[in-house]
Amino acid sequence: MSLKARLQDDIKSAMRAGEKERLVTLRLISAAIKQREVDERIELDDAQTLAVIEKMVKQRRESIQNPGRWSRRHGRGRCTHQGPPLRLIGRGCLCPVRLGHGRPHSPAIHR
Repeated sequence: MSLKARLQDDIKSAMRAGEKERLVTLRLISAAIKQREVDERIELDDAQTLAVIEKMVKQRRESIQNPGRWSRRHGRGRCTHQGPPLRLIGRGCLCPVRLGHGRPHSPAIHR
């Protein structure tokens, strides 16, 4: 089973189970994959799909390491929330990582 097919199956199972955080993360990944396919007018294979996911993981890790960088650099009125951080676990299963006190993240908008 390809990564994209497994991703779609995971989206369906997250919807059925009511796992909202996981569903948001999986949809974010799916949208990034589809965006790259549309931009490059190709269908991504598993290696390219994994490269997109790894890039997203790297971006989230950098965002976690430098939380104030975005708001200082771009000023007021910008959202500093980057979406749920990602990690690969188990046998290629994707799920969000909670970094708070056991509660879902909410967008932080500075006004």
